[in-house]
Amino acid sequence: MRLRTRAEAGTNPFDVGTSEPPIGEIPRGYRLRRLGRHDWIAEPSSLRLRIWLTAILSAATAFGAASLITRQHYHRLATEPLVAVNGVAIRRDALLTSLENVFGPREMEKRVGRELMKQFAQSRNAWPTDAQVQARYREESQAPGFLEAMVRSGKTETDYREDLRMRLAEINLITKDVHVTDADARYFYTRDIAPSNEQSRFRTPARIQVGVIVTATREQGMRALRELIRKVPWTNVVARFSVDPSRRDGGFLMPFTATHSPFVDDPAAQAKVFAMRVDDRLGPIQAAGRWWIIRCVQKWPARVLPWERARKAAEMGARIEIGATRNGAAVARDRAEFIRKADIFVMDERYRSASRPVLAGSPAD
Repeated sequence: MRLRTRAEAGTNPFDVGTSEPPIGEIPRGYRLRRLGRHDWIAEPSSLRLRIWLTAILSAATAFGAASLITRQHYHRLATEPLVAVNGVAIRRDALLTSLENVFGPREMEKRVGRELMKQFAQSRNAWPTDAQVQARYREESQAPGFLEAMVRSGKTETDYREDLRMRLAEINLITKDVHVTDADARYFYTRDIAPSNEQSRFRTPARIQVGVIVTATREQGMRALRELIRKVPWTNVVARFSVDPSRRDGGFLMPFTATHSPFVDDPAAQAKVFAMRVDDRLGPIQAAGRWWIIRCVQKWPARVLPWERARKAAEMGARIEIGATRNGAAVARDRAEFIRKADIFVMDERYRSASRPVLAGSPAD
C-alpha cells in the first residue's frame, strides 16, 4: 500500500504532509514506514521482522560456512604429509607432537620466565618502549660482524629484538636513578678498548674470511692442489676433495677473528693464515689433524671506535656497571620474591616444570 502526498490525497483519511505521518486510522496489522520526503508506505508489521530474521539467518549461514572452511584449511595444514617412506606418509601433526614432547617443557619454562620478567619490569615502570628497542637495535646492528653473529646464533631479527627487549628491561631496572660523570664514562671506555679485553664493545679485532679444502691426508691435498693449478674451478675441487662441512658452501667459512679461528690451537698455522693477503693461497698445511688448502677471500683490519662516537654507549656501559654494584642485589631479591608470589596454573602435566621457572642470568648480565 502506497500513501500519497497531501496534493494527491484530497479528502483521503490517510492524509500526508511534507514531514508528518499520514492522519487517520492505520489498518490493523500494518505499520507506517517513510520512503521519501512526501511518501509513506503502510506495510504488514511482520514484514520488517521477516527481513531482519532473513538477514540474521544469512549472516549466520555465511559465518558458519567461513568457520567450516577455516577449520578444514587448518585441518589440512595440520595433517599435511611431509615425507613418504615406501608410500607411508609422515604427517605434520606427528612431527609437531614429537617436537613438543622433546622441546615443549623447556620452551614453556623459557616463555613463563619471560612473561614473569615482563610483568616484574612493568610493575617497576622499567619495561622498554618500542622506540627504545628500535633505537638500541639500530645502534647494535651497525656494529661490524653483527649479521654474521646473528646468523651463527641461529636467531631471526624477531628473536634478536625479543632478547634485546629483555636485556633492556634488566638494564632499566638496575640503572634506575643511576647517574654517571664524564670521568666514569671515559674510564669505562679506556678499559674496554684494551687489547687484553676480548669482549670489547668499541674495539673490533682483525678478521679474515677464507675458503678451505680440507683433506684427511697430504696426498689427497696435493691432488686437490694439482687440480687447482690446472685451473679447475675452486667449487669443483671443493666438492670432489674436501671433507669439511663447509663443502656445502663452496668451502667458504664465515669471517673469524684470531680468538675464534679454526687454527686457534696451532699458533704457527694461525700466524700464516692471518699473514695472507686477499687472493693468496696457502697449503696444503697440516693443522688440527688434517691437511688444508686455504684461500684468502677478504680481510678486515682491527679498528677502535673513536671516543666521540663511543661516548653515549660508554656512558650507558658505566651506568650498567655502577647500577649492577649499587642496585643489582636488591633487584635480584625483589625479582625472586615476585616470582615466588606469582600465580602459575598449569593445565597440562607435561609442563609441570613451568610452575617453578628460573629466569636466566641476572639484571647485571
